[in-house]
Amino acid sequence: VLLVVILFAISGVQLFGGALRQRCFDPELMSKNSTGPTADDPLCYRGTCPTGLECMVAAENADHGLAGFDTIGTSMLTVVQCISLEGWLGYTTQLSDAVSPWSAVYFLAIVFLVSLFTMNLVLAVLKDSLHTAMEKMRLHDERVSAEKSKLEERNKAVGKRFQHVQAQMVARSSLEIKCREIVLSPYFDKAIFSCIIINTLVLASEFPG
Repeated sequence: VLLVVILFAISGVQLFGGALRQRCFDPELMSKNSTGPTADDPLCYRGTCPTGLECMVAAENADHGLAGFDTIGTSMLTVVQCISLEGWLGYTTQLSDAVSPWSAVYFLAIVFLVSLFTMNLVLAVLKDSLHTAMEKMRLHDERVSAEKSKLEERNKAVGKRFQHVQAQMVARSSLEIKCREIVLSPYFDKAIFSCIIINTLVLASEFPG
């Protein structure tokens, strides 16, 4: 867009440089210490003025010299203003009277080629970039969601395994507690002693002699 603005600004300087400073002014006022023509005086109509007035060059353009096509800087400002569709019709009318009716082609080119086509192209590029960024964000969210699901499934599997191991440990602990209670019981020694006596009697009965 900046390149297009610069190209139109250079074209504007070549075509309309100084045209908006050509003002009709009464020469008799020059002898009365007048400052000369200003931007408020009427434009010269293609180098001619009404009877009694002469076409003279004003010191500066309108808007304190910021408008017009006298320099590259002011020309770029004017082109940008026309791209925004603000005041382009006024410049078209003034330059059509001051230079040529064909001046309207220049401003129509700015409006249609730059303001409409180029700006829409820029908006399309921005939209495509935004769509690409949103697509990347969507893929990233899907990847994060998939990893989160895998992590949750892994945590569930680990939790089930832990519960199974804990249940086995609890079962073993219960068995150990029961066995310890039996061993520490006062009847356990008596039962063992009884088994020894019975075993001795059984062995003695098999070998009586």
